[in-house]
Amino acid sequence: LERYELSADELHRVAGLIRGESVRLSSMVSTFLDLERLGAGSWDDRRATVDLADLTARRIELLDAAGHDRDLELDAGGAVPVSGVPELLERVVDNLVGYALRYTPSGGHIRVRVARVDGDAVLEVTDDGPGIPDEALDRLFDRFYRVPGASGGGSGLGLALVREVVDWHGGCIEIDSEVGVGSTFTVRLPVTEHGMTT
Repeated sequence: LERYELSADELHRVAGLIRGESVRLSSMVSTFLDLERLGAGSWDDRRATVDLADLTARRIELLDAAGHDRDLELDAGGAVPVSGVPELLERVVDNLVGYALRYTPSGGHIRVRVARVDGDAVLEVTDDGPGIPDEALDRLFDRFYRVPGASGGGSGLGLALVREVVDWHGGCIEIDSEVGVGSTFTVRLPVTEHGMTT
């Protein structure tokens, strides 16, 4: 910026681009460090019994307040207790809902459901976005992988973090997607019956 004479409008535009890339890089570094800490056991002593329904509701409230023109709906009944690290589970919710918000077109609908199903805690995020091609599904959770031709400026680490966090919590994640119809990400975690602290 010091090398060029820019008008106020040009300065504002270029500064915005720089800020956006800085935020993206910071997010990428943070996500990568979280991935590495999972493998190093740095989160092991931070487990607590967490109400996944309440945690998800709080994250949805924040994400909805950030401003967007999609219909974001939460379906959550009673408490759904799991043993986990709240900060990591928040990242799962943020990344899955953020992915849906990024790829669902303006005016689209996103439904988030949290429930006990067959003895599991289930977090389900459904959108009516463009869907994911079959050939991309097997690689979707690989680090740095991005669906060819997809719009949106992701790092390719968000879904990798989701899978590794879910695995670390003893759960699994599945995708059901159809091009032109939308996608559903389903996370299943073991329910715990111990007293909840969060």
